[in-house]
Amino acid sequence: MPLEEPKWALKRSADSQGGADRKKLLTQIGSEAGGGGSKQAVLERMMKVLAALALTQAAELRDLIAAVYFTFLIPSDASIAVAMKKAGQDYHAQAKLLKSGGGGGHDILGPPFLHVFKALLQAAHEVAGLTGQHREMIAEFWANRVLKEELFALAEQIRHCRIRDTRKKENAKDMMRITICFSSQWKDLEVAVVSAIKKENGVLKIGPPPRGPLEREASKLLDELNNMS
Repeated sequence: MPLEEPKWALKRSADSQGGADRKKLLTQIGSEAGGGGSKQAVLERMMKVLAALALTQAAELRDLIAAVYFTFLIPSDASIAVAMKKAGQDYHAQAKLLKSGGGGGHDILGPPFLHVFKALLQAAHEVAGLTGQHREMIAEFWANRVLKEELFALAEQIRHCRIRDTRKKENAKDMMRITICFSSQWKDLEVAVVSAIKKENGVLKIGPPPRGPLEREASKLLDELNNMS
């Protein structure tokens, strides 16, 4: 007997409109490519090919981001968001001073995302309502890794940590986006940090992020170009 479909299963198989549009475009480009033609016609086909390639790779990159990173939206006044943003600002201010003095900011200070991650851990450890077990996990990593290891060794365990502004608002509050990626060996720390972010009303975003403004504009211009043909 075949496995029963879950309640959320699609009622019918369907290709996404974006995928269908790209297939249609590639078919059109292929039919145009065989005819040679003027330099202008070749340039037009090249523009279509490059636009289609860029849109395809942008979609694939969004899929990759969803697979690799944890992505949260968090209120901009949450203690974790405030600490992470300040750490990034302090890093860039110090790096600028070092460069103005002839030094290399990145070589001396290390990668900026580690300083942002350090601020995240410090703020997460103090979040109200965090369980004692999760607080202990963060403290243990801090004592055994952050305080003892060199920055670039730590970067092998924490691959990415970033916070940025968004245009989103929830309950009249500005939201910020946190993206973070842990090495697979630090699952316990990952669970503790995720719990702390959620305690501060952070919302875990599932699936690929929406298309950005440049991707939307490129898609719009490509449609306009096709309609001119």
